[in-house]
Amino acid sequence: MRSQSLYAVVLALAPLAGCSSERGTPTPEARAPAASAPNVVTFTAADYRFEGPAEIPAGLTQFRLTNKGTEPHHLTLVRLDQGRTFDSLMAGLRRPGPPPAWARPVGGPNAPEPGAESNAEHMLEPGNYAVLCFVPTKEGVPHLAKGMVAPLKVTAAAGPAATPGDADVVMKLVDYDFELSSPLTPGERVIRVENSAQQMHEVELAKLSPGKSVQDLIAWEMGGRK
Repeated sequence: MRSQSLYAVVLALAPLAGCSSERGTPTPEARAPAASAPNVVTFTAADYRFEGPAEIPAGLTQFRLTNKGTEPHHLTLVRLDQGRTFDSLMAGLRRPGPPPAWARPVGGPNAPEPGAESNAEHMLEPGNYAVLCFVPTKEGVPHLAKGMVAPLKVTAAAGPAATPGDADVVMKLVDYDFELSSPLTPGERVIRVENSAQQMHEVELAKLSPGKSVQDLIAWEMGGRK
């Protein structure tokens, strides 16, 4: 089932994997709260760098991404297999082809427009991670090739981890579609994203201007966003 409502359209744009929660505009409706609050980690995206912490505790973590650049940026979180370091990741990224298989995508907040914010929650285990931006420039150069990549170390938490609250909607990513447990409705919504596909996918929420359709959005994307 493809999600289309008066409020938002869900569109797959580029590779990304993970399970996340996306939040929209406030609403007075209540939902079951989490057992305790997640650790909130804030990153700022600029052209072409991330500003944020180098070390955070493990557990339920809400990543908040603020875009202060002039271009779209997202934050892709990858976990490095044991024994791998940020230096080995950078060496792997310099080689032609996809990122190393031992750099495992976790997810992360997708690309807000300049001046806006997006967020996503993930349960993190201790280890070495990295944050990257794969969004390309108008010339097709991934932002990470311009230096938009940074190390992130996740350390053991001092106390018990928070647990996620209930999701309003579960969105399953399949090749090549979205399956929703229920229709999206206006207001603040927590969406649990599960990648059930054979490859990586991501979710981008876009509110269409009055008079515009999904076909207009696809034509704009296929036409180089002009």
